[in-house]
This record gives sequence, C-alpha cells and structure tokens, in this order.
Amino acid sequence: ECEFCRALQPNHCLNWRGVGVTLPGGFAEFVAAPARVTYKIPDSLSDAQAAFIEPLSCVVHAFNRLHVNPGDDVLLFGAGPMGLLLVQALRHSGAAKVVVVDKQVHRLELAKTMGASHTITAGANSADDLKAVAQHGFHIVVDATGASVVIERALDYLRPRGQYLQFGVAPIGKSVAWEPYRIFKNDWTIIGSFALSFTFQPAMAWLQNGVIDVAPLVSDTLPLSAFATGFHQFAEGKTLKVHVRPG
Repeated sequence: ECEFCRALQPNHCLNWRGVGVTLPGGFAEFVAAPARVTYKIPDSLSDAQAAFIEPLSCVVHAFNRLHVNPGDDVLLFGAGPMGLLLVQALRHSGAAKVVVVDKQVHRLELAKTMGASHTITAGANSADDLKAVAQHGFHIVVDATGASVVIERALDYLRPRGQYLQFGVAPIGKSVAWEPYRIFKNDWTIIGSFALSFTFQPAMAWLQNGVIDVAPLVSDTLPLSAFATGFHQFAEGKTLKVHVRPG
C-alpha cells in the first residue's frame, strides 16, 4: 500500500515486516506465513538447496543493482557463505578476475574451487599483494564482511570509474571515514544492497539450472538436539552454513 511498495521496492516498505525477523520464523515448531510471500519449491530442488533460496535472493538483488561488465576485475572481501555465493555469481556474470580476501585459509581454498582466480590471506601484506594483482585498482570492489575496518580501506583498491558494493551488514551506529573528494575525483559509484526485492524466483532458477552450487557451503548437518551447539559454533566462525534436519 505504501509509496515504496507501489514503486516495486518492498524492501523499503514503510510498514515492513519479515517472517523470522519481526514475525515468528523457522525456529518455531509451527510458522504461519502470509500467502503472498510463499513460493512453491520445485521438486527438482533438494531441501538443502531450498534453504539457500533466501540468501541467494539477496545476491540476486545485489546483482540487479551492480553492473558487472565482461572482463571486469573484481575484489571481494569476505569468503563466508554469502561471499562464496557472490564469487560464483561474479564468475557467471562475466568477471574476468575475482580476487578474494579472507582471514581463514580453508575458506580461501573453497573460494578457489568456486571460481576465484586469486586468493589473499588478510594481513599486513594484503595491500602489497593486491597492488601486484591489479596495479591501477579493480573495476569492482565488494565488501561481504560488514567490518568497518575493512570497509574504510575498501576504496583504496578501486580504480577510477569503479563501483563499490556494500553487501556486508555493518553494525548499526558504526561509521567509516571516507574523503568525499576522492569519490568526486574518481567518478566512483557507491552501491548499497539491502535484503531482497522480488528475487526468490531468479534465485530458484539459478539453483535449478546449476548456475550456483551450494553443496560445498554446507559444513554441518545436525539433528534438532544439536541446535544450540551448531548455533554457537556458527557464531564463533567455526563453520559455514549449518543445516538443522529435524528427525
């Protein structure tokens, strides 16, 4: 009913409500969801694939806002589950070089299998390593960490007329210091991407047609009795995607 919903921007709804956020969600024994936000899952998708529809739909929304041109060099900070979905999407969207930076070596190894052309372990030498890969910077820089210390330095690696995508969720109230003159001088485009916007169906299509492989992203499948353990291990960064299979 609101101005934004009528403009096909439901993620900016003035009366926004979300199942599992402001309404009871999937951790409850029973969930009632409005019919208008439900989708029939194709028989060809497994339960494990179906569990990725919502996060992947956030990636699709980001790519509806970002313009990846054939041959672009892309720098991605963060190789968690969302970052690894982004790696695959970037590869399939025409990027020539996808460089991934993360602290965890095993995640970087997985990023290579998903299409990353270069991986760099975050640390004191990261800046020099990135300079060696792209002397004049990257066409696109993406943050998938949400860490303000990473975000503040991200523009240092962006080439003139490049695009910066803020995909990671930073804590509310955190801030970074960017010099406005640099944005002006370099013709930079700064893009935000909040949640999703009518992107469930294309996300399902990506999964159905094998564009995105999610099987390697599921590090643990646990029974309901191990829910608390799995939740805490994920919060501590010890796992990737954790699926709970009741019964």
